[in-house]
Amino acid sequence: MRLRLAVCLACFFGLATTAAAENWKAASDGTLYDTDFVRKDETTGLIVLRMATGGRAGAPYAGWPKSKSPVMLYAVDCDNDQYLDLGLDFDGTHGLPKGWRKTEKGPGIKDGLGAVGLAVCAGKDTVPKVALP
Repeated sequence: MRLRLAVCLACFFGLATTAAAENWKAASDGTLYDTDFVRKDETTGLIVLRMATGGRAGAPYAGWPKSKSPVMLYAVDCDNDQYLDLGLDFDGTHGLPKGWRKTEKGPGIKDGLGAVGLAVCAGKDTVPKVALP
């Protein structure tokens, strides 16, 4: 009985830890972004985020609806209204590409990323600063 209880508790806390690693939130236009993934690069001040708009089945993330698209990685430069397209993540293992800070910037966060970009920039002062590779 104690062993069964211990296994049950271990599974519960394991699932709770996994679920805490992702927190998908809908922006005002319905686009989803992972609030737990949002980080500010302490070197450049760029904010890295991942988002998805929907339409593709089989996404890998634990809390991700199966009817959604692959996850898109971006970095935003809120002060200059620019963003960097860092690619797609189809299996949940895609990290930041080498030299990602030198990626060509696209103009207009609102036009490029929509409500997600605006929401991230609105909360830019509360985004945790970390040393990114």
